[in-house]
Amino acid sequence: MPTQLKIINTDSKNLVHGHENIPVNLTCTVISGKPKETLSWIFNNTVLVSDNSSDRLSYMILPDRKFNSRRYTCQADNRYLDSPLQISISLNIDYIPNVSVIVTPNSTVYEGTSVIFECMHDVKYSTVVNWLKHGNIIPSFKSKLQYFDNIDRSDAGVYSCRVMANIQYDSENVSLTVLYSPDVFVIDYKNGTLFCNATGNPDKYTYAQWEHSSSMNNHIRYINGSEHGHLHIDDLAGSNWFYYSGIYTCFAENGVIRNDMRYQSGSQHIEFKGIPQCLKDLIFKHGIQGQSTKISIELYSVPQYDSFHWKTLTGPITNVSSKYDTAVTETHFKTVLYEDVSFEVVVWKFSLVIYDLNQDDFDIYTLQVANKIGNTSCSVRLQPTIPGDDLA
Repeated sequence: MPTQLKIINTDSKNLVHGHENIPVNLTCTVISGKPKETLSWIFNNTVLVSDNSSDRLSYMILPDRKFNSRRYTCQADNRYLDSPLQISISLNIDYIPNVSVIVTPNSTVYEGTSVIFECMHDVKYSTVVNWLKHGNIIPSFKSKLQYFDNIDRSDAGVYSCRVMANIQYDSENVSLTVLYSPDVFVIDYKNGTLFCNATGNPDKYTYAQWEHSSSMNNHIRYINGSEHGHLHIDDLAGSNWFYYSGIYTCFAENGVIRNDMRYQSGSQHIEFKGIPQCLKDLIFKHGIQGQSTKISIELYSVPQYDSFHWKTLTGPITNVSSKYDTAVTETHFKTVLYEDVSFEVVVWKFSLVIYDLNQDDFDIYTLQVANKIGNTSCSVRLQPTIPGDDLA
């Protein structure tokens, strides 16, 4: 009777290894008996090939991925056996897996919403699934189903699901796009031009009017900028250049709503620079002979003034004289822009105290102030108080 039926090229687990689309030979051998046995290869209870002329039988297959884990049986039988000898193996076929990624609801989402990634593959046995972002493994992603809650703009990027099937692997990429309203801030080009810098997705923006407010945040005016977000401030070379300093706010939108608001805004306090400017061209002041008086001039200076001195028509005034005292304080002064709009600017108040007025003191007093840009002069005419006049 036949003995020692075995299948060659198997491992300890009775697996025959192969690769997709590469022929695999299944070969079994037996020590023959008498009468001569019949060797057969059987799959799914169907005889694939049989032979009774040899103690070795081979059957060639061309496997695809569907052959993986199929079980084949080699059988030896003759009329003296109560039951045929049988031995079985399973196929272990390496193949490149088919991988796809399903994104729900879709791969373009709004910031703050949720999305689900699902990695689909055709590997039927134990496998390794890795998620990667921009080619780097994401350690926290451990299953084929991944849930993003409260999507952030930093979550945008190219994600890959990589599936290992034995020594073969394949991956599928998906690009996650996150739409978000723009962050907005103002860029000062230091030449009278401002830019409304918006960064959002999508990056196509519509700009509203700019708002100009005083440094104390009092609204002054709305100004039309360019369709590309630029604002050019005119008349900075004029005598009233300092009126244009203040807070500039720009507004931009890209179709994405944030906190129920279509337009997002950014602001910057802009201080234009120029020569010092007197807030009044000529000031009249009255004094009483024999008494002291104080004359004051308010002046705007950015950059801050470097030096100042007083003088009369007859010559300069110095602090070494007991006749005069000078002082400088920072204060607020209410001024007017465009007739009907008033706002506050921070100004310097220069004061000159004159003691024991006499006839020679009734003169024109001129303050000369300089900063790094240039210098200017402001004047006060001191006049005597006429008896019976109610002027102070």
